[in-house]
Parts: sequence; C-alpha cells; structure tokens
Amino acid sequence: MKIAQLTLLLMAGGAIVLLMLVLASFRLAMETTAKAEHIAAERQVRMAARLSLTGLLYAETGQRGFLLTDDETYLKSYEEGVDVATKGVAQLKTAMAGETTVVAPGFVNIDNLVRDKLAELANSIALVRAGQKDSALAVVKSNEGKVSMDQLRDLFQ
Repeated sequence: MKIAQLTLLLMAGGAIVLLMLVLASFRLAMETTAKAEHIAAERQVRMAARLSLTGLLYAETGQRGFLLTDDETYLKSYEEGVDVATKGVAQLKTAMAGETTVVAPGFVNIDNLVRDKLAELANSIALVRAGQKDSALAVVKSNEGKVSMDQLRDLFQ
C-alpha cells in the first residue's frame, strides 16, 4: 500500500508541476501577443509619420523650385507632396487612436503643425502667382517654415 500511495503522491505532484508549466506558458503567450500588438502599433505610427514627413519634403521642394524659377511644373511635386502629407497625417491619427502608449506628447498637435506648414507653403505660392515674388521670398527668409520643418522633423524622428 505504501508504494501505491507514493505513486499517487508523485503523480499528483507531477500533475501540479505540469499545470504550473501550462499556466506559465499561457501567461507568456499572452504577454508575447500584447508586446507584438504594441510593436505593430508603434510601427504603424512610425510609418505614417515617415509618410507625412516625406510628403512635406516633396511639397517644400516643389514650392522652393517654383519660387526660384516661376516654373509651374515644380508645383506638381508640391501638389503630390501636399496629398502625401495629408494622407500621412490621416494615417497617423488613425494609428494613434486609442494608443496612448505609443504617442509622443507632441503628436497631439501634429495636424496643426502640418496644416500650418502647408499654409505657409501655399501662401508663398499664392504670393508669387499674384506677382509678389519679393514678399514670397520674404516669407521663406523669415525662417518660419524652417522652424516648422525642424519641429516636425524632431517630432517624426
């Protein structure tokens, strides 16, 4: 009888150890899933931020080319850049929705910063088209656009 009791005791101990291993594995699997979801959310935010910045750079390049040459063909790059930046900000806002752990504090005002930058670019283009190239260049020389882009670069990187 002692051997039977010892066998049952060992089997019960083994079952407890096995149950503990299963529970630990389940917990680790849940933590891994949560981390993977967090990493995926961060990746979406970074990709959308990069898209926004790329669009702004294209828009700025087109605007500068137009200001220097009065050649409307540069505005194609500007218009494409505005479209890409706008889509990037929309994707960024979607990616950040409900993800407070991946959002940098400055991202809250990202749409305002991008809107201000795009308004500055559009204003200088409108000035050139209105025959006020000196005023448009004064906008560029004021460094407001540079300050905006520096803030956006810092935020996106």
